[in-house]
Amino acid sequence: MTFLSKLPALETPQEVIPLCFGILRNKIGNVLQKKGRWRQTELSEKDAPRDPHTPDTLLTSRERQARLRAALESLARRSEDDRKISQMLQSGFSLEEIRKAFGHKSITAVHTMLSRFRGRLKAALKGDLK
Repeated sequence: MTFLSKLPALETPQEVIPLCFGILRNKIGNVLQKKGRWRQTELSEKDAPRDPHTPDTLLTSRERQARLRAALESLARRSEDDRKISQMLQSGFSLEEIRKAFGHKSITAVHTMLSRFRGRLKAALKGDLK
């Protein structure tokens, strides 16, 4: 197919632009290929894109989710504030909303509270909390 054969099928001038760019890209590719600069290389296995949905990655993803859920549940059992923080974070509350819910006067206090929560969560994920 040539440009002229496709032209009558185009309804608006804006549809011509992508077609022209495609033709231009192909023409540049032909010139570079003739000069030896355009080389198609094969990807090695390590360069190939990885499928995130292989059975191994799905299993590890499920395991991580289960560990995270267990850690969050253990924190929620230990502290009402941790349960509340966890629920608010999972529900997408903003820092300002969290500040109001806990009655803090500044966002800095919320940052400190969240930092300590993350520390406790990391410890729970490592299994330091029972």
